[in-house]
Amino acid sequence: MSTNNPEPINDNLITTLIKEIKSLRAELNDLRSGLETTKIQLNPKALYNNKEIRLLLGVDERLVKKYRDNGLLSYIRESDKYWYLGSDVIAFLNRSRYEAFA
Repeated sequence: MSTNNPEPINDNLITTLIKEIKSLRAELNDLRSGLETTKIQLNPKALYNNKEIRLLLGVDERLVKKYRDNGLLSYIRESDKYWYLGSDVIAFLNRSRYEAFA
C-alpha cells in the first residue's frame, strides 16, 4: 500500500501564507466598512419592497408600517405584500426634510 506524502511545509511557505491571509483580511475589512457607509441610490421609477425600504431608510419594520398607516409614505399593496415607488420615497424624504437655518 503506497501513500503519497506531501512535500514538507517550510517556514518560508508558512510565512508567505500568513502574510497573504493578513492582506486578504485587511481587504475584506476595507470592503466591509465601505459597504456600511455606502448609500443606495434611489431610482424614482423602481419598485422597492419592505425589506429594501427598511435598509434604505435605516429603520425598523414597525416604523415603515407607521409611516404607511399615518399616510406619510405612499405604497402599493397586493395581498400581504407592500411595494413603494422610488419617487414616492423621495417625495416622503423631501417632505420630511428641514432646511438649515444657521
